[in-house]
Amino acid sequence: MKKNFAVVAMVAVMSVAAALGVSAGETVKVQKFEGELNVGITAPIGGAYGGKNLPGASFGLEGRYNIPNTGWDCGLLFNLSYARRSFPGGIEWGGVIYNDVFRVYQRNMSFRFMATGAYNFRQGKKVNPYAGIAIGVTEHNANNFFGIPGERCTSFSFAPRVGVELWRHLRVGAAFYVGNRPYNTFVLSIGAVLGGRPK
Repeated sequence: MKKNFAVVAMVAVMSVAAALGVSAGETVKVQKFEGELNVGITAPIGGAYGGKNLPGASFGLEGRYNIPNTGWDCGLLFNLSYARRSFPGGIEWGGVIYNDVFRVYQRNMSFRFMATGAYNFRQGKKVNPYAGIAIGVTEHNANNFFGIPGERCTSFSFAPRVGVELWRHLRVGAAFYVGNRPYNTFVLSIGAVLGGRPK
């Protein structure tokens, strides 16, 4: 059900972005640099080890360069997010069955460092939908709360992203972060933007 909700939310944001972007008009000149601090809620994509998907948290920091006289921007992002799962029936790991009802859940943590690119359909306007992609590397760490040593790994990751910037200072966005399967995550975020205002 959470996976279906993630897909519906992503499609809804994309539909709004497309509808608002039709009347993009002339590109407005904006400040070249901007930054963003965001927080969000996550939902794991797909299953892992038979666990039940749970909502988690996301924290992000971005810096962007607005390419002059275009609607394009590029930049870097740092993101920390969690793909949480519970195991109400217990789990077998390494020949041992763990079934402590109070501790059988897992918090898969991902720290992402990625390059970003996006197109702003109404750059500089009060309502500015955007769509883009992020590509980079992710450090994963499975924090287990049932006595199993957590795994650590690194993977190549990418993320399609859509959203809308409101009043040039508020961003609402949706993204699918895809890489190592147990850590794949849908993120719905809200962020504060500094910079990037019309000149």
